[in-house]
Amino acid sequence: MLLVSPHTAVPRSLLTEACGAHLFRYRVVSGVVYADHDHQHNTVLAWHRDVFLEMLLVSIWLYKRFPDVDLWVSFSDEPSRCNLTLPVLQYTVIGKDVVQQAQRSSTAVLQDGSTVSVAQLLTGGGEEERLDVPAPQFYRGWAFNYPFSWQQLSFLPSVLQRYQRCLQDKVGGRPSKPKLIWRGSNTGGRKGWAPVAGTSSPLARHPWGVALANKRMALALLARSHAEWMDVGLHEVIPELMGPEGNNTQLVQDLRQLTIRGYVPQETWGSYALQLSIDGHGSPNRLPLQYLQGSSVILKVASPFKDAFEGRFQPGVHYKPVRYDLTDLVPRGQELLARFKSSSNKTQGTTEMMHMAAAAGAEALEVFNLLGQLDALAYAALKVMSLQSNVYTHTC
Repeated sequence: MLLVSPHTAVPRSLLTEACGAHLFRYRVVSGVVYADHDHQHNTVLAWHRDVFLEMLLVSIWLYKRFPDVDLWVSFSDEPSRCNLTLPVLQYTVIGKDVVQQAQRSSTAVLQDGSTVSVAQLLTGGGEEERLDVPAPQFYRGWAFNYPFSWQQLSFLPSVLQRYQRCLQDKVGGRPSKPKLIWRGSNTGGRKGWAPVAGTSSPLARHPWGVALANKRMALALLARSHAEWMDVGLHEVIPELMGPEGNNTQLVQDLRQLTIRGYVPQETWGSYALQLSIDGHGSPNRLPLQYLQGSSVILKVASPFKDAFEGRFQPGVHYKPVRYDLTDLVPRGQELLARFKSSSNKTQGTTEMMHMAAAAGAEALEVFNLLGQLDALAYAALKVMSLQSNVYTHTC
């Protein structure tokens, strides 16, 4: 049951002013869900809120002892910054290691040795954030399921396994194309990307600097030099994500001609030997389906962003890691494709690739089935409940 509660510690208008229109509050009391807004009349992020509410109500129905808890939920596709010192549920969080470094430095070093600009990663200001905005002193939250994962994959385990087999049968049971596949949009611009972001480089003041300020756009430009094996490009260029340069009609047109590639349904990506996963504003929402396919080896670009299932998939076991700055993407991709092309010889390298893809598919069956996704949401709610007494006082 969902009710609109007049008893909220922070009025909706003040919450929006302090944190943005993407943050909403839900309170669970004895199996009843109270909201600080009317789902029928508040159209802001309506689809995201409806999917979350469906997940929450199913969780409450399934787990008879679901805790009474206040949930502050962000439906932004990037990590949320809010002046309220509250644990927030969101699609993407910034790794604890990066947050800790942010308290004492303007840069952070990822596990792969790459450096990112934390001032940009933590501002939560989208594509128009200022470089001189300091990182917040307080930042915490837990990731919950992507709405796309819930809508596409939340089947009973046996049904999800049948869906996986259908995906594999669609591509003939195993990859046939000795190439790397990726499609996406130009999200994630100026989010800590080393060539321009956080530097005083003259390139940052050049209109074409935007092409390198955006990691995905830089990736698409890189792929033009390796078109024989990189089927990589953007499916759209969104001018609004380019800052002031987005008003340059000629620049946008030129970038579209250089970076946009034809549409490839993600359900068919399993026909490629390699798939790429790269973050945008936050963690990529295509990754769950990539794991589930269980046929291609996934090249996963390192990221400061973490999602709800980050700890379930391990480098070298379920995917091949690629540096955040993309410097090893070309040699790693070429090495793996050389192994794939020698598949007729059943080399050790080819067997390793097959085992890695299968391991990712097997783990995905456990993580993304209906019960696995509900477990993840319930776990996040319990973590929030464990902190609430230390963060603020319950009010009714």
